[in-house]
Amino acid sequence: MEDLVTVIIPVYNVESYLAKCLDSVVNQTYQNLQIILVNDGTKDNSLEICEQYAHSDSRITIINKENGGLSSARNKGLEYAEGVYCYFLDSDDYIELDLIEKAARKMTEENADMVIFGMKRFREDSDETESFELGDRTYMLSSPKQRFEFIAREYYQYNVAYEVWNKLYKLDIIKKNNMKFEDNNIIFSEDVCFLSYYLFHVNKIVTMHETFYHYLIRGSSLTGVGYREPKVRQFHLLLNYVYQYAQQYDDDAHYVTNHFEYMYASLMHDQYKRLNISELPALVSSVEEDPLFKEMSVRAYRSRGHFIQFFGLKMGDLLSDESYIVFHRHHKTKISMSVKLIQLKRNIRTMLKNLKR
Repeated sequence: MEDLVTVIIPVYNVESYLAKCLDSVVNQTYQNLQIILVNDGTKDNSLEICEQYAHSDSRITIINKENGGLSSARNKGLEYAEGVYCYFLDSDDYIELDLIEKAARKMTEENADMVIFGMKRFREDSDETESFELGDRTYMLSSPKQRFEFIAREYYQYNVAYEVWNKLYKLDIIKKNNMKFEDNNIIFSEDVCFLSYYLFHVNKIVTMHETFYHYLIRGSSLTGVGYREPKVRQFHLLLNYVYQYAQQYDDDAHYVTNHFEYMYASLMHDQYKRLNISELPALVSSVEEDPLFKEMSVRAYRSRGHFIQFFGLKMGDLLSDESYIVFHRHHKTKISMSVKLIQLKRNIRTMLKNLKR
């Protein structure tokens, strides 16, 4: 008997894309599915489409709620989830028909707590596609130190992607630890926050080389509007949530919280890299009074000499430079020459990267 897999799909104003998404789910080669469609107060014909599919497929349950955003819709779906494994799918995307079968089989055979696979991105207004592929790897994470290293070096560096939908989960890990998605209207990247929580509890992760997920980038989507603009306040708040969560679940002499500046520097780099290094002091001014920022800016500066050893030469050097500028952000004369040198190094790296293409 196949283990039950719960598929949670938030639905909000996606009438043009929903049928393709649902077709890719109901026609999965893996049949034992609980398909939860969360109508998040949709205003177009999406609910009617959901009802048509539910009428012809008894595996589908529709949950209606007032509009609250992506996080609240996923959380509502989790309340009704009953599967052994859990999968999150966005309603404007679609998946390969053998995704659940192959990912669930891998999860069971490997006794893994998470299976991660590749994806393809495509834009609504373009024929171009971009593949994000992984190799076949196994990560054993039996201690807080190993989990911390995976989050800081692999996950926060986007080596396995930030998103929740290229991953399969064990539902009991989510339920047992009362995990939920934080409000995406506040922290923006609710996927990163949720996955950070989840990764504190895993012992084994398996990656697959196949690309099963097709991710549509819409001009009106959350990731299509101003995605490249740095969101320092939102990501800093996200890391506040993660730090507080780690204080509850880091059971090895608080290893994670005692080294949290590595995780902090790693994830904030995703925002810092979006602008000229000279703009960094002004960028962090919106969070500099926060206690966590004050502590992490000092700790990252003091630890910067170890970043290269931990992250490798290229990334370690980048994080070291950023921590230096952040720490000395109010000393204009002290950082003026440093900014020029750091920006020169950035330009050289960009030039070398472009030459390799």
